[in-house]
Amino acid sequence: MTILLTYRRETSKTARRLAHTLAEHVRLSASTSPHDADLIINWGAPRVGSGLCLNHPDKTINARNKLAATHTFAEAGLPVKHPYSKDDDVPVPAMARKRFHQSARGLWVCETQDALTNAWRAGADYAQELINIKMEYRIHVFQGEIIRYCRKLPSVDNPGRIRAIRYGWRFRGLRQERWRRSICRISKAALEALDLDFGAVDIATDTDGNNWLFEVNTAPGIDRSSLAVWVNALTNWINTTNGVTT
Repeated sequence: MTILLTYRRETSKTARRLAHTLAEHVRLSASTSPHDADLIINWGAPRVGSGLCLNHPDKTINARNKLAATHTFAEAGLPVKHPYSKDDDVPVPAMARKRFHQSARGLWVCETQDALTNAWRAGADYAQELINIKMEYRIHVFQGEIIRYCRKLPSVDNPGRIRAIRYGWRFRGLRQERWRRSICRISKAALEALDLDFGAVDIATDTDGNNWLFEVNTAPGIDRSSLAVWVNALTNWINTTNGVTT
């Protein structure tokens, strides 16, 4: 039985750590090149070989294109802010984005119309009304189930407006009794809308108590606590699907 974890260069740090730890439980290999295997775990690779594949690239491309994903979420009735193009009358403050962005690169917080104009010039593809965030979460979903529920907290005294690790934010896992049912429901529905096998959902609650869905990460960065959860979920899936013993 051959098992392959495949990834792309941009996701290599997390993918190699995941593969190394997962290899303590099941026999597998890892590669950035597409190879055939009985089981393939795709951690962000654009192409894969033949075999039973979790998150096939045909599915993940729709999630990686954040604008296309936003339209998909809206069509599914999920709570997203309307995406404006540069030809629209965009209200400010706004968050401008590239279609494809990762690790908070390709995002601009625009407090004024001049700032938004500069974002369009810098390559932004669309913009959304800026949300007054009370709390932001990252929800890890695997095969339709929540496996980890985290909230974003500042790791420095003056974190950036964009809530990302590189701007002074970190994740803290919450016990299951503190999971909000509405956040879990939206997170599961987001993966279902994109037809994904797994992912990490970024979602927030605003100061009025409304939930807003941002995106699904198909190759999320994972900390030590999240790593253990992902290894357990993947190991159980491998064993259940194919009778592989640890």
